[in-house]
Amino acid sequence: MSILVCASFMAPWSHAFQTERTFHDPPGDSLIRRTDYGDDGPFDPLLHHPPELVTIRIGKWAPRVPEEDLFEGEFARAGGFVRFDLVLRGLANPPGRVTDPFNPFEFGPNPVLGFMEIDVDASVWTGGEVDLPMHRYLGAVARFGGLPAEPRFQDRVATCRDDLRRPFNQPPYTRRHGEEFHLDLVGEYLRDAVISHLVGDDDETFEPGETWRINAPLFHRAHGFERLSFAKGCGRSGEYDPRDMEIQFEHDLHKGLTTISCVFPLDNEASAAEKGERPQENNGNACDQFSIEEGLVDLVESAQYLIEHPSGRPEEDLILDWAWQNPLSFLDPDGWTLTVTLGAPYARRDVDGLPIVFTDVFPDPRHGDVNGDGVADELDRLLITQFIREYGRDGRYVIAEFSSDFHLFDTNYDGNVDGFDVANRPRPGDSDGDDDVDLRDAAQFWRCFGASGSLPPPCQQMDFDLNDLIDLRDYHRMAELLRGPNRR
Repeated sequence: MSILVCASFMAPWSHAFQTERTFHDPPGDSLIRRTDYGDDGPFDPLLHHPPELVTIRIGKWAPRVPEEDLFEGEFARAGGFVRFDLVLRGLANPPGRVTDPFNPFEFGPNPVLGFMEIDVDASVWTGGEVDLPMHRYLGAVARFGGLPAEPRFQDRVATCRDDLRRPFNQPPYTRRHGEEFHLDLVGEYLRDAVISHLVGDDDETFEPGETWRINAPLFHRAHGFERLSFAKGCGRSGEYDPRDMEIQFEHDLHKGLTTISCVFPLDNEASAAEKGERPQENNGNACDQFSIEEGLVDLVESAQYLIEHPSGRPEEDLILDWAWQNPLSFLDPDGWTLTVTLGAPYARRDVDGLPIVFTDVFPDPRHGDVNGDGVADELDRLLITQFIREYGRDGRYVIAEFSSDFHLFDTNYDGNVDGFDVANRPRPGDSDGDDDVDLRDAAQFWRCFGASGSLPPPCQQMDFDLNDLIDLRDYHRMAELLRGPNRR
């Protein structure tokens, strides 16, 4: 985590050609997407604020004095580092552990879990997550009501749980999304973290207005390379996960935003400047000097070896194309593509499914766009209708093990593919849009009871049979939902 060379570092700041890319995520788009069987895992959004992404910033970064502080500096074309900023609405805490000992709220009531995945060569065929694609963007995005429209996601998104179980080289290619590196917001890596409290008190709760620096191994090269790589020196053979690095959590009390920042060296000259050392040769060892370049050089060398000595693993396809690449061509973040998947932990560990409640993704799909063409239109409605006719019963297809299982066509994420999805309406019975059907919604139902004709939005959610009338048939369906999530 350092700067390029002394000459670049000492260049006048007025000539540094400041540059960065900024991506904005739609405001107010945080949703609760449970992943447990029954869709009733313990998570209270009033007690634990669902993580919501607002902005992503990325660009070359030049620290003023890299040996002292990586985060003080500016975005600049001459910078030897890359800096990422994930800006979240409200107060977001560093994540605690979701395995033994279970303590996800170790640093506060609003922990953020998730991944930012980085594709440095803009190729979906190189890089990926082989073992746990269900935790990443391609495994989660269909839970948010549509398919992303960008061509790089075509034939790669899991549309249901079965897609995540398909062989490596069979569509959809959920294990082949192009990731070379990722930021890993998982509390297990904070177990032995060294935390510096720059602003705030010295307790272990991240509170409003505080700034923490966390030294922990949270920036990794894609795990899909590990069985194929020569990388060594840290952790498992083939792993390239630097241990001596920092991320920053900073809460702005006035703006009501939390910024999670990571600064990482692009080459070993930058890493050397941060450590106050002479630059080392690239050696595939992330426990001395480390950089994006070194991680890519190892991919090139490992791929060239595999061409001469094939392993027989189908996962070789993730790395082979790197054999003909020049790592120096991929050190400019302007050419990188990103995905982000965020969520929160359950309040208890004993849930049947993933240990995460997904709450936001980037890029966002358009709600109701189930064919990924960028619009929710009559063609999407036709696709959902045909699916119900072929697989449903009495106008409804029930997802048997929702929400550990899911389906793209269940756009409102209520466990059913039905007329509400065809009409692109929110979850039936959920009048306040909190992704739950509870006593507040029951009170709204009785305010709507007897209404007919052109129904206002709160009452549209109570018209379960879509006949523009709130009557006893709707009451029976509402009562089923209030008795529990498995009553469909």
